[in-house]
Amino acid sequence: MTWGAHRLRGWLSGMRSRRKEADLRHRALRILDRGDGRIEERKFGGDSHYRPLNGCAYLYFQVPLELLGTPLYVEIEYLGDAHGRFALQYPSSLKTGLEGDYLEARQHWSGNAGELHLRRCRYFLEDFDPSKTQNYGAHFRLYHPSDDWIRDVRVSPEPWPEMDGFPFSLERAEPRKSPGRFHKIQWLFLELTNLCNFSCTFCPDEIMTRRRGWMKTADVLALLDQIAEHREWLGPVHPIKLHQMGEPMIHRDIVPIVAHAERLGLGVELNTNASLLKSSLVEGLYKAGLNSFVLSYLNHTPQAFGTRKVKNKKLTFQEYRAGVEAAIETKFRLGSETRIQLHLANASAAAAFPQLISGESEARAELESWLEFGRRLEQEVGLEPSGLDARRILEGGILDRDELGSCVELLPGVSLLWKRIHSWGHALPGEAKEPGPAYCVVPYEQFVIQHNGDISVCCTDFDGGLVVGNLFEEGIEKIWRGKRLLELRREMFAGRLSNPVCRKCRGWD
Repeated sequence: MTWGAHRLRGWLSGMRSRRKEADLRHRALRILDRGDGRIEERKFGGDSHYRPLNGCAYLYFQVPLELLGTPLYVEIEYLGDAHGRFALQYPSSLKTGLEGDYLEARQHWSGNAGELHLRRCRYFLEDFDPSKTQNYGAHFRLYHPSDDWIRDVRVSPEPWPEMDGFPFSLERAEPRKSPGRFHKIQWLFLELTNLCNFSCTFCPDEIMTRRRGWMKTADVLALLDQIAEHREWLGPVHPIKLHQMGEPMIHRDIVPIVAHAERLGLGVELNTNASLLKSSLVEGLYKAGLNSFVLSYLNHTPQAFGTRKVKNKKLTFQEYRAGVEAAIETKFRLGSETRIQLHLANASAAAAFPQLISGESEARAELESWLEFGRRLEQEVGLEPSGLDARRILEGGILDRDELGSCVELLPGVSLLWKRIHSWGHALPGEAKEPGPAYCVVPYEQFVIQHNGDISVCCTDFDGGLVVGNLFEEGIEKIWRGKRLLELRREMFAGRLSNPVCRKCRGWD
């Protein structure tokens, strides 16, 4: 496949005098016009400016070989009214970030926000790793969901000689998605049922007033067909999550539903409270090709298990733990490629749930328990010993890390993650209620299909207060591009909130 390449203007010897820096070596970069980095071009004042095409989110850049090295200095000229509303992501030689080896660079800018005009920002990539590349062979990329237009991008292996015009810096630019642009769905939830056999104290199940019910199997399969049909513009849709509220393994046709989705090439994430892990059902899911199995275990003691309020009073904590271990063992016995993620509770920021893990000593004891299980299973199935050491994993503490940073690969294809207990948008106690900004990225990324076909745009909207349509009455595209959702996005972007669910979540009420 041929690479598309564009040259940004202003990099050659005829640059305007205010940016002449003859002692620097810099040349035009290649913008790789492919995949989620396709380019839109527009003329302003006779000059070409660029941003990602509608529905794309990145600009990918290649650096000339003679300029590759450590460190790397980058300057971007853009048409905007404040700091650059884009994030430069680059491969680091020192540490990892939310996307593996790729970190977001600190942005330096003038601090002079206001009118729309050409502005500049700069980045110092002191730990840039020239040996690593991103998608399509790019050396770095801009995550760019906003309306700003890029005019120039320049690189140099040497520091810029003057920095007086860049006194302010942002560790994270936090680009805001513009409501005027089309953004693809990132996370799609398909709620099979909102019925559950648990009533966890840290879940809003007991206060949910939305009508309980199931989605008919025929409707589920038809929706999966519709999702597959629109996959081209839907976006990455990281494995479709078969839940919002409720326990999806209650659905009597869970195995054929998973099998149908996987046959369509739609990866499925099945998130379960792990209480219904009968061997025949687990084997059926693995054989159906389940992509991801999330075991929401959360407990570490019989007392913690009591917070789950199990409706089957005969299920003991010991039986529950044994069922989780057996599900993991079955994966290896069958040679399944299903990825398993075991969730443990992190209640360090949720004082209302003292029975759950909230301290590092508790976390260490629980981690040791699962590492011992892993070592035993390695011997039983003949796996190479991982050599995991709890002290090393927990060095510096684990409960203060973000969720991805707390993830540990326990066994091949089996990870352990400390899941933060939250308040469901302040619907439950446990979090400080401090006012936050109106803008929220969730309505640009989430598409939540509730069991009756109603569409919400937030996975924590357990009672359906953010419904913007019904999928049994309108198609996916009509709802995602529709007026109700557009108005919600515009309101948030303008700093206003009228929906009670959002106002409560943001601490406004």
